Amino acid sequence: MVPPPESYKYLPSFLFMVAPFLVLGYRQALTAFDIFQFLLLPLIALLVYALVQKRGTAVTLIVAAIVLVLPLPWPNWGLSVPYYWQWAEGQSKVLETFLLLLSFYWGMKRRPKLSGLAFALTAFDPRFTLLSIPLFAMYNRYGFKKAALVALASFAISNAVLVYPGVGSGFLTMLLSSGLSTPLYWYALIPLSAIVALTVLNAREIARTFAELGWPTAEQADPSQSEKS
Repeated sequence: MVPPPESYKYLPSFLFMVAPFLVLGYRQALTAFDIFQFLLLPLIALLVYALVQKRGTAVTLIVAAIVLVLPLPWPNWGLSVPYYWQWAEGQSKVLETFLLLLSFYWGMKRRPKLSGLAFALTAFDPRFTLLSIPLFAMYNRYGFKKAALVALASFAISNAVLVYPGVGSGFLTMLLSSGLSTPLYWYALIPLSAIVALTVLNAREIARTFAELGWPTAEQADPSQSEKS
Protein backbone atom coordinates (compact mmCIF):
# COMPACT_ATOMS: atom_id res chain seq x y z
CA MET A 1 0.00 0.00 0.00
CA VAL A 2 1.51 3.33 -1.11
CA PRO A 3 2.11 5.47 0.82
CA PRO A 4 2.33 3.11 3.80
CA PRO A 5 0.36 4.04 6.95
CA GLU A 6 2.39 5.60 9.77
CA SER A 7 1.93 5.93 13.52
CA TYR A 8 -0.65 8.52 14.56
CA LYS A 9 1.23 11.35 16.28
CA TYR A 10 -1.27 14.21 16.25
CA LEU A 11 -3.54 15.36 19.05
CA PRO A 12 -7.13 14.00 19.02
CA SER A 13 -8.51 17.29 17.65
CA PHE A 14 -7.16 16.33 14.22
CA LEU A 15 -9.49 13.33 14.10
CA PHE A 16 -12.53 15.61 14.24
CA MET A 17 -11.27 17.58 11.24
CA VAL A 18 -10.57 14.53 9.08
CA ALA A 19 -13.55 12.44 10.24
CA PRO A 20 -15.52 13.04 6.99
CA PHE A 21 -12.73 11.37 5.01
CA LEU A 22 -12.99 8.18 7.08
CA VAL A 23 -16.01 7.02 5.08
CA LEU A 24 -13.64 6.46 2.13
CA GLY A 25 -11.07 3.79 1.54
CA TYR A 26 -7.45 4.48 2.45
CA ARG A 27 -6.21 5.54 -0.98
CA GLN A 28 -9.43 7.41 -1.81
CA ALA A 29 -9.24 9.28 1.52
CA LEU A 30 -5.66 10.37 0.80
CA THR A 31 -6.65 11.65 -2.63
CA ALA A 32 -9.70 13.47 -1.27
CA PHE A 33 -7.63 15.04 1.51
CA ASP A 34 -5.08 16.24 -1.05
CA ILE A 35 -7.85 17.75 -3.20
CA PHE A 36 -9.39 19.46 -0.18
CA GLN A 37 -6.05 21.02 0.78
CA PHE A 38 -5.30 21.98 -2.82
CA LEU A 39 -8.54 23.95 -2.84
CA LEU A 40 -7.29 25.81 0.25
CA LEU A 41 -4.36 27.29 -1.69
CA PRO A 42 -6.38 30.16 -3.26
CA LEU A 43 -7.70 31.01 0.22
CA ILE A 44 -4.15 30.95 1.56
CA ALA A 45 -3.14 33.34 -1.21
CA LEU A 46 -5.93 35.73 -0.18
CA LEU A 47 -4.92 35.52 3.47
CA VAL A 48 -1.27 36.23 2.63
CA TYR A 49 -2.37 39.23 0.57
CA ALA A 50 -4.55 40.55 3.40
CA LEU A 51 -1.77 40.14 5.97
CA VAL A 52 1.10 41.54 3.89
CA GLN A 53 -0.38 43.96 1.35
CA LYS A 54 0.55 47.07 3.35
CA ARG A 55 4.22 46.13 2.90
CA GLY A 56 4.04 46.69 -0.84
CA THR A 57 3.63 44.58 -3.95
CA ALA A 58 7.18 43.21 -4.01
CA VAL A 59 7.08 41.98 -0.41
CA THR A 60 3.61 40.50 -0.93
CA LEU A 61 4.78 38.54 -3.98
CA ILE A 62 7.88 37.27 -2.16
CA VAL A 63 5.92 36.07 0.86
CA ALA A 64 3.28 34.52 -1.39
CA ALA A 65 5.97 32.66 -3.33
CA ILE A 66 7.52 31.38 -0.10
CA VAL A 67 4.22 30.17 1.31
CA LEU A 68 2.49 28.89 -1.84
CA VAL A 69 5.43 27.56 -3.86
CA LEU A 70 8.37 27.18 -1.45
CA PRO A 71 10.83 26.72 -4.34
CA LEU A 72 13.32 24.12 -3.13
CA PRO A 73 14.07 22.06 -6.24
CA TRP A 74 15.54 18.56 -6.23
CA PRO A 75 16.18 16.16 -9.13
CA ASN A 76 13.00 14.22 -9.98
CA TRP A 77 11.08 15.88 -7.12
CA GLY A 78 10.06 18.98 -9.02
CA LEU A 79 10.32 22.65 -8.15
CA SER A 80 9.30 22.25 -4.51
CA VAL A 81 10.40 19.23 -2.49
CA PRO A 82 8.15 20.14 0.50
CA TYR A 83 5.04 20.34 -1.66
CA TYR A 84 5.99 17.17 -3.54
CA TRP A 85 5.97 15.16 -0.30
CA GLN A 86 2.94 17.07 0.98
CA TRP A 87 0.85 15.72 -1.90
CA ALA A 88 2.63 12.36 -2.29
CA GLU A 89 2.03 11.36 1.33
CA GLY A 90 -1.28 13.10 1.93
CA GLN A 91 0.18 15.26 4.70
CA SER A 92 -1.69 18.00 6.56
CA LYS A 93 0.70 20.93 6.40
CA VAL A 94 -1.35 23.01 3.96
CA LEU A 95 -4.29 22.73 6.35
CA GLU A 96 -1.98 23.71 9.21
CA THR A 97 -0.76 26.76 7.27
CA PHE A 98 -4.30 27.78 6.37
CA LEU A 99 -5.48 27.65 9.99
CA LEU A 100 -2.47 29.65 11.20
CA LEU A 101 -2.99 32.38 8.62
CA LEU A 102 -6.74 32.39 9.29
CA SER A 103 -6.06 32.92 13.00
CA PHE A 104 -3.72 35.81 12.23
CA TYR A 105 -6.27 37.32 9.83
CA TRP A 106 -9.10 37.23 12.34
CA GLY A 107 -6.77 38.73 14.93
CA MET A 108 -5.89 41.55 12.55
CA LYS A 109 -9.63 42.13 11.98
CA ARG A 110 -10.11 42.38 15.76
CA ARG A 111 -12.15 39.19 15.98
CA PRO A 112 -10.28 37.59 18.90
CA LYS A 113 -12.79 34.80 19.50
CA LEU A 114 -12.55 33.53 15.93
CA SER A 115 -8.79 33.99 16.00
CA GLY A 116 -8.51 31.97 19.20
CA LEU A 117 -10.70 29.19 17.81
CA ALA A 118 -8.64 28.88 14.62
CA PHE A 119 -5.41 29.00 16.61
CA ALA A 120 -6.58 26.16 18.85
CA LEU A 121 -7.28 24.01 15.79
CA THR A 122 -3.67 24.41 14.66
CA ALA A 123 -2.51 22.63 17.80
CA PHE A 124 -3.04 19.15 16.35
CA ASP A 125 0.68 19.56 15.56
CA PRO A 126 1.68 21.77 18.51
CA ARG A 127 5.20 22.49 17.22
CA PHE A 128 3.94 25.17 14.86
CA THR A 129 1.37 26.50 17.31
CA LEU A 130 4.09 27.17 19.88
CA LEU A 131 6.32 28.84 17.28
CA SER A 132 3.40 31.07 16.25
CA ILE A 133 2.56 32.44 19.69
CA PRO A 134 4.46 35.74 19.10
CA LEU A 135 2.54 36.29 15.84
CA PHE A 136 -0.74 35.29 17.49
CA ALA A 137 -0.10 37.83 20.25
CA MET A 138 0.87 40.55 17.78
CA TYR A 139 -2.18 40.16 15.57
CA ASN A 140 -4.40 40.04 18.66
CA ARG A 141 -2.69 42.87 20.53
CA TYR A 142 -6.02 44.63 21.11
CA GLY A 143 -7.79 41.52 22.38
CA PHE A 144 -5.08 39.10 23.39
CA LYS A 145 -6.62 37.96 26.69
CA LYS A 146 -9.94 37.12 25.04
CA ALA A 147 -8.23 35.37 22.12
CA ALA A 148 -5.97 33.39 24.45
CA LEU A 149 -8.88 32.29 26.67
CA VAL A 150 -10.91 31.12 23.69
CA ALA A 151 -7.87 29.29 22.30
CA LEU A 152 -7.24 27.50 25.60
CA ALA A 153 -10.91 26.59 26.03
CA SER A 154 -11.22 25.35 22.46
CA PHE A 155 -8.02 23.35 22.82
CA ALA A 156 -9.29 21.70 26.02
CA ILE A 157 -12.70 20.85 24.53
CA SER A 158 -11.37 19.48 21.23
CA ASN A 159 -8.87 17.28 23.06
CA ALA A 160 -11.06 16.30 26.01
CA VAL A 161 -10.88 12.67 24.92
CA LEU A 162 -7.36 12.60 26.38
CA VAL A 163 -8.88 12.28 29.85
CA TYR A 164 -10.54 9.00 28.82
CA PRO A 165 -8.75 6.07 30.51
CA GLY A 166 -5.97 4.74 28.35
CA VAL A 167 -6.11 7.47 25.69
CA GLY A 168 -4.04 10.10 27.46
CA SER A 169 -1.53 7.61 28.81
CA GLY A 170 -1.20 5.96 25.41
CA PHE A 171 -0.58 9.32 23.77
CA LEU A 172 2.08 10.22 26.34
CA THR A 173 3.75 6.83 25.87
CA MET A 174 3.92 7.38 22.11
CA LEU A 175 5.14 10.94 22.58
CA LEU A 176 7.96 9.96 24.92
CA SER A 177 8.98 6.87 22.94
CA SER A 178 8.89 8.03 19.32
CA GLY A 179 7.07 11.37 19.07
CA LEU A 180 9.90 13.51 20.42
CA SER A 181 12.35 11.92 17.99
CA THR A 182 10.24 12.71 14.92
CA PRO A 183 12.50 14.63 12.50
CA LEU A 184 11.52 17.80 10.67
CA TYR A 185 10.34 16.33 7.37
CA TRP A 186 10.35 18.30 4.13
CA TYR A 187 6.62 19.06 4.22
CA ALA A 188 6.99 20.61 7.70
CA LEU A 189 8.77 23.50 5.98
CA ILE A 190 5.45 24.67 4.51
CA PRO A 191 3.96 26.09 7.75
CA LEU A 192 7.42 26.80 9.12
CA SER A 193 8.33 29.02 6.16
CA ALA A 194 5.11 31.00 6.60
CA ILE A 195 5.81 31.48 10.31
CA VAL A 196 9.42 32.56 9.72
CA ALA A 197 8.52 34.94 6.87
CA LEU A 198 5.80 36.69 8.87
CA THR A 199 7.93 36.79 12.01
CA VAL A 200 10.84 38.44 10.20
CA LEU A 201 8.49 40.85 8.48
CA ASN A 202 6.81 41.84 11.75
CA ALA A 203 9.79 41.65 14.12
CA ARG A 204 9.41 45.25 15.32
CA GLU A 205 5.67 44.92 15.84
CA ILE A 206 6.19 41.70 17.78
CA ALA A 207 8.74 43.39 20.05
CA ARG A 208 6.34 46.29 20.58
CA THR A 209 3.53 43.88 21.42
CA PHE A 210 5.74 42.10 23.94
CA ALA A 211 6.40 45.44 25.61
CA GLU A 212 2.69 46.35 25.65
CA LEU A 213 1.76 42.98 27.16
CA GLY A 214 4.56 43.20 29.72
CA TRP A 215 6.39 40.16 28.38
CA PRO A 216 10.19 40.01 28.80
CA THR A 217 12.18 41.38 25.88
CA ALA A 218 15.67 40.37 24.79
CA GLU A 219 17.22 43.21 26.78
CA GLN A 220 15.31 42.24 29.92
CA ALA A 221 16.37 38.63 29.50
CA ASP A 222 20.02 39.68 29.07
CA PRO A 223 20.71 42.88 31.05
CA SER A 224 24.32 42.98 29.79
CA GLN A 225 23.02 43.92 26.35
CA SER A 226 21.33 47.05 27.64
CA GLU A 227 24.44 47.99 29.63
CA LYS A 228 26.58 47.74 26.49
CA SER A 229 24.24 49.97 24.58
